[in-house]
Amino acid sequence: MRFIIFAVCLAGFTIRSNAQLKIGVKAGINISNQVNPFINSFSIKPSYSHGQSITRLNAALFTQFPLFNEFLLRVQLGLAGQGYELPTAYDQQGDQVSPAQKFNLGYLSLPVQLIYPVKLKAATLWIGGGPFLAMLVDGHVKMPSSTEKIAIGYDNDSQFRPFDFGITPTVCLKLNNGFLAGVDYNLGLADVSHQEGSNRNVSWSFYLGYIFK
Repeated sequence: MRFIIFAVCLAGFTIRSNAQLKIGVKAGINISNQVNPFINSFSIKPSYSHGQSITRLNAALFTQFPLFNEFLLRVQLGLAGQGYELPTAYDQQGDQVSPAQKFNLGYLSLPVQLIYPVKLKAATLWIGGGPFLAMLVDGHVKMPSSTEKIAIGYDNDSQFRPFDFGITPTVCLKLNNGFLAGVDYNLGLADVSHQEGSNRNVSWSFYLGYIFK
């Protein structure tokens, strides 16, 4: 929460004091997965080191402004789809212990990235990274016979915790006309569920966007 307040205050201060502030929009897809994934099991819980990747959407509004002359600071707020799939699991006798499951998780994400611009002939290459904080606002798990809403909270009846945090390196190519294309890697560091073990979100974000002059 302190991170959110700091980022919002920083963006607000900059809007008022920096004439070189740029505002942009971007949207694309997330190729997402989970390390040591949470399992909504009916019987014995199978063990997986990773889930199976799924494709979700992402969209964001960002501000970007010069910092220390040579760098740019990007503050971004957007929706980031995360999730993963798990196959049907069977025991040694061939009996099903866990059905196939697809987890769809919707996060409100706030990355703050330090960017180094590399000038090219007809474009600028932005390379950088920084921390992110994300809040889980919606989630459900789809199984062959039903779809269940995910319980979010800190109590014993909850499945997923409300917040995630981590680091997000980025590479982006901005054309001189303002259009841009880029990729981020979102490495979650928080244990996002109440299940035993460390359940961490990871994803690749591919996007197109535009930064207003």
